[in-house]
Amino acid sequence: MLDAYQEDLLELEELRRRLPNLRKRSESLQSELRSLEATSGDRQALLRLADNIENFLERLRSTADKLDVIERQKILRLVVKEILIHKETIKIRHSIPITGTPAPSGVSGRGDMPTYLLRSGSRDSPLRCTLLPQVQ
Repeated sequence: MLDAYQEDLLELEELRRRLPNLRKRSESLQSELRSLEATSGDRQALLRLADNIENFLERLRSTADKLDVIERQKILRLVVKEILIHKETIKIRHSIPITGTPAPSGVSGRGDMPTYLLRSGSRDSPLRCTLLPQVQ
């Protein structure tokens, strides 16, 4: 529009009339571009997460048949975050490793267990107070 004005192809009044609409359109397009970039970033993060979960499950499937009961229990304790028991339902909240952690076969001891971004309290022993009488 400015080039057209400078070349005397457009009158000053026409330029002034069109400029606010062009600025609004430009801002709208910039906003849409930022939104699309954010959506693209979110999708890429979800794809990486899905890939990491798929890799974890593949490693787990490939080694699960070879593990003894104690090693399977260790893996389960790493993945299960908490178990919520209600009158008619049981909810198991879990977390799956989302970083490039070692394969599940590396569960020989507490010190060399892999860390999980979504898992907190993995150093706590599970079912800490099951032998204590319940207080009502």
